[in-house]
Amino acid sequence: MSRRDPLITRAWALLALAAEHRAADVEPLLADLSRKDLGTLAYGVAHLAVHGPAGAPMNPDGIRRLLLTLAAEQQQEGGAPDA
Repeated sequence: MSRRDPLITRAWALLALAAEHRAADVEPLLADLSRKDLGTLAYGVAHLAVHGPAGAPMNPDGIRRLLLTLAAEQQQEGGAPDA
């Protein structure tokens, strides 16, 4: 997944939901995805959890910081978050 891939935004959102213990919010985030996209997303989440963007495991604060950075970049580009 590239950084601009809509699934990467969802991967970060899933990590944020897990960090905040919000399991009830997961299903709506996945409802419109195809089986193939779900597989790609599952791999992406696992990869981010294990490696993070800089090669190190992520902690909840790091996840939040990256989500805020991604959201700010999308606002500057004139787009809304995909998740």
